Amino acid sequence: MESILDDRVPGVTFKIKNKGDRILEYVKVLVLFKDSSGSVIAEEGYLPVFISKYGFSENRKPLKPGYIW
Repeated sequence: MESILDDRVPGVTFKIKNKGDRILEYVKVLVLFKDSSGSVIAEEGYLPVFISKYGFSENRKPLKPGYIW
């Protein structure tokens, strides 16, 4: 991906869809970065959906059935 300070850096863009019938309040996505030979060289976890009364962001919402984040 393009970076203002570092030109090009590793990155990821993704969407997730709730195909179940329950509201999700916690979703963790683990991304594995691989080199050209397929070996894992790094990993990063993301929490696109994380509902908590102790949360730092009020605009986080649960992922309802059929919705896409």
